[in-house]
Amino acid sequence: MELEKKRIAILLADDYEDLEFWYLYYRMKESGANVKAVGCVMSADRVKGRKGYMADIDMRTDIATADMFDVIIIPGGWSADRLSWCESTIELIKNASAQGKLIAGISQGVWVLASADILKEKNVTSDPKIRENIRNSGAIWTDTDIVIDGHIITSRSTADLPVFCSEIIKALIGNDEPK
Repeated sequence: MELEKKRIAILLADDYEDLEFWYLYYRMKESGANVKAVGCVMSADRVKGRKGYMADIDMRTDIATADMFDVIIIPGGWSADRLSWCESTIELIKNASAQGKLIAGISQGVWVLASADILKEKNVTSDPKIRENIRNSGAIWTDTDIVIDGHIITSRSTADLPVFCSEIIKALIGNDEPK
């Protein structure tokens, strides 16, 4: 299993984009990773996706530390907005970035990275609907399926999940140069 011993946090709150969480969750588990759903301080023990799928929260961002994970992934949906309001979530992202940990955001999930102020002069992509917010954070936004800039991987939408997951796995195992 290619990701055996890798520890992955997927950040979640209510109104997450169902497919962007569950596809990531099972793809990473299938590769042997230890995957945790990490909720913000305001999260209930179970959060509801935009399409109604429930997900159990394993821990919250006030307990989680950057040292506990090899990568932090943020799916899209309105969940990203809720996560960006949470001080401990923002601190977790800032600390992970300062340590050079892999951080990946897809769709509106990239908003959390902007809120953590880690995108200045970084090349990124996101849901096109939030591109101006992302540009206003100092990022260089491009409309493409995947962008990798150092330890940050970003993708536009649910349709880009296959390449998004593939690039996260490549970065974690270090076998191939990311795109």
